[in-house]
Amino acid sequence: MKEEKVKKPLVSEEQARQEIESWLDYKKIDDSQREENESTIKSLISYVKSGHLVLNEDKTFTHKLKFELESAGIKELTYKARITEREITQKLHGVKADDVDGRIAATIAALSTQVIGIVRGLDKEDFKIARSVALFFM
Repeated sequence: MKEEKVKKPLVSEEQARQEIESWLDYKKIDDSQREENESTIKSLISYVKSGHLVLNEDKTFTHKLKFELESAGIKELTYKARITEREITQKLHGVKADDVDGRIAATIAALSTQVIGIVRGLDKEDFKIARSVALFFM
């Protein structure tokens, strides 16, 4: 039986938690919202620990893709710290009101300043990371 290697975290649990908490503080996410989104916060901490999500000094996130978008030559995405409703609305063009995945993709597109087609081309693993960030903008 092949032995699997356990990857050592690039960032400690405590450091990752502090970074996510500082980002939530910056976004003024209150305690009740944090409780409601506890599993998403745990996911964000995990992504920071693994090095796939990096919080920058300006409170933007750099998402180092697990699976590069070879057709577009994209290895990472950067998500804004703040966006306006107008930015999201512009990306919603052609997305039906009841298309939840489309609305999430539009939010990710607005956060990353990418076209929605790029976002829809993300591998499911990378989309999960992007969705975890985007949920705090919806």
